[in-house]
Amino acid sequence: MSRNTHFLLAVASVAIAIGCEPKRTSAEGGPLDVVAKGVDSSITLGAWLRAHPADTVESTEPEAASESGRACRSARGSALIGGHTFQRSAVFYIPEAPTGEALPTDTARLAERVCLLGSIWLETSEKVGSGLQDSLARVLTASLGAAADAADISGFGTGLWSRPQSWRMGHSVLVIAEKVDGSSLSTVLVTYAHNSGLSRKNYSEDAETDSLAGLARVRTLDSVDSAIARARVSVLGSDLRFVLERLRGLGPDDPFRTPAVDSGLLRIALGVHGLDSVDAPRRAAALLAADYLMAAAAGTLALDSTSKDADFYRRLTAAGVTYDQDPLGGRLVYSRPWLWAAYSADSLGATGREAFLTLLAQGWTTHANCQDGSDMFAQVIDHGEAALRRGWNDPMIHLQVATAYRDIVTMALGADGSGYVDSTRFMSQLPSAREHALAHYQAALTSLTNPAERREAWTNATQVLLSRPPRGMRFYCIYD
Repeated sequence: MSRNTHFLLAVASVAIAIGCEPKRTSAEGGPLDVVAKGVDSSITLGAWLRAHPADTVESTEPEAASESGRACRSARGSALIGGHTFQRSAVFYIPEAPTGEALPTDTARLAERVCLLGSIWLETSEKVGSGLQDSLARVLTASLGAAADAADISGFGTGLWSRPQSWRMGHSVLVIAEKVDGSSLSTVLVTYAHNSGLSRKNYSEDAETDSLAGLARVRTLDSVDSAIARARVSVLGSDLRFVLERLRGLGPDDPFRTPAVDSGLLRIALGVHGLDSVDAPRRAAALLAADYLMAAAAGTLALDSTSKDADFYRRLTAAGVTYDQDPLGGRLVYSRPWLWAAYSADSLGATGREAFLTLLAQGWTTHANCQDGSDMFAQVIDHGEAALRRGWNDPMIHLQVATAYRDIVTMALGADGSGYVDSTRFMSQLPSAREHALAHYQAALTSLTNPAERREAWTNATQVLLSRPPRGMRFYCIYD
């Protein structure tokens, strides 16, 4: 930021207070400097606290600041601007995984050493009128140039901000707006960097999510291909391969279901009944392939009996395919009976192991509406650790079990965000759950090879180390 910009911001408080436009002086710095100069995302929490020793550290942050799920700590303080007190929150985030994804071994003051500044929030702590925002916007426009009349930010509640204005400053974005809470009107300023996940165009986060989703899709279709080859069933095999090739040929915006795919799925549903005479390993492979294709193309259907799915659903159920009703979601959910049958027919073989990993990732239930209870994490831990004791040292088992233990950590810390979990139920399990989660993440990292999965495992483990797991649980069912 230029010296003149520093000069201008230095007198903003006085100018706003007396109702005139600010003039340049020879003083540098000022209350607005903290947001107007952008975010240096190389600053650690420890470095910030050395520069702001009066700040208090908290494990919470403004609700919108947790958009990325990587928030670590907040340093809270206050600032006086134009005679108004602003509450300041400097929010620090878990960094990207290092090369090699080695977990920290020295955990003393870990947050202060590894968590990096990502966003800074200023919000008035008392009711104010629109004049304060107008005055601040004039100061910022004079120093940063014309603003865009939009809230260039994502995060919970930011879409409801009124009269937003945004500036882009190199690698940072600054937003000023009014926030209405009941009868209270406050002015909010926030500046953020890319690592906060607050950008409405957060390309790296989207790319990482897309990478993991794409990997899962490719693996599923490859598994179908392998299962068809193991099954060696001619007529059903042709229908399985027909649907597989249709799904493989889809573009990113193409619908999964077409009339040709629907016809193929119906033929598969009818053909499954002819597998009784096939030996168990081959029958299991055919069932697994059929299940994966049905789940991929018709895993959910509209519940509305007048929808275009209604006739297809009736024909599937007539062929023996079962769905659960999910009234709250307005949908029908495929209950995956062929997956369970595949596991039962070949539990110790290649197909049974594939089915086992899928069931584990599903929380050992394939029913909608929490029909098998809420505590899916317990089933994942029991079945996963039993498989590991039998010598099946698969990194994906370690990952699922680690996630189940992480869910216990989340609930014990009261960080689930659902309002439905009694954290006191899990408090006694917290030390053991944290220890087991970290051990399983570490075990998974010793043999995981996919870069995106390694980065995700490192991030999840670091969240456990920092006692900042993301909101929500993977293996705890809430139906509301």
